[in-house]
Amino acid sequence: MYTLSPERILQLELGFCAAQALVAAIELGLFTELGKGPRSARQLRRALGLSARAIPDLPDTLVALGLLEREGDDGDAVYINTRESSHFLDRRSTAYIGQDLAQAHARSLTLWSRLGDALRTGQAQGGPGAAAPVGLSLCWGGPAQLARALSELLDFAALRRVVHLGGGRAGLCGQLAALHPEVDCRNLELAATDWPEVDLVIASQLHACTLAEKQALLARVHAVLPPGGGLLVLDHLIDDERRRNTAGLLVSLNMLVELGDAFAFSAADCKQWCLEAGFATVEALVPTAPWVAGLGAVLARK
Repeated sequence: MYTLSPERILQLELGFCAAQALVAAIELGLFTELGKGPRSARQLRRALGLSARAIPDLPDTLVALGLLEREGDDGDAVYINTRESSHFLDRRSTAYIGQDLAQAHARSLTLWSRLGDALRTGQAQGGPGAAAPVGLSLCWGGPAQLARALSELLDFAALRRVVHLGGGRAGLCGQLAALHPEVDCRNLELAATDWPEVDLVIASQLHACTLAEKQALLARVHAVLPPGGGLLVLDHLIDDERRRNTAGLLVSLNMLVELGDAFAFSAADCKQWCLEAGFATVEALVPTAPWVAGLGAVLARK
């Protein structure tokens, strides 16, 4: 006889605890310490200034989460970074995302505790003077990996000037320039009014805009592009059926608590807005190279 179990629901709740354990390890410098080499439980405790109670629970939890590897058991246990944690969570790595992740998590703790209020009122929960909202950060997914994936999707040899709109410090332009030194790639703020001549615009912050702002931005991009010029929208696109892409849906809820009227969207939504802005052709792109952090892409041409 089949019996219902609350296990999956409880695992979702424990996701909050897992995130807390990860952030604590980042703040303690655990992954950076292990970046120097394997460490025993005793060595970790001494290097990080931990209490006896913290060991072995913290590193073993990270082993269970797939963020550390362990050789041996009990007193003979030795802990080692995984390739993933070594690359992204060691402070000495050029791909380090720990500080951004910890800051975003700290802000989310406050805002997401008010999600119920945001859902009832439709209002942002940051309050006056709140810090800038934490949106999609392409550096979290790895700008080098993203640049390689985009190079598989698009013919950069045919481009002269590329603008990453809303790219901030994500580093995508630097990586694209390294792969395609003949291409002039630069970042431009969403609110910029002085646009250079450009062949391709990459937009990665549309989820942080209201509907009116999205439509106005797409119209502005269409106006500055030459005939045949392109707009590449990169975002945590919600699947068209709104059933599968959890990341995209959570990003949209995050925009509610952060900004109120801003929201994530599907490829179908984006296609419609691009056509309304005057673009001649619009298509959703399927990457041939490994993609980044669940991002989706829509390419529109003038």
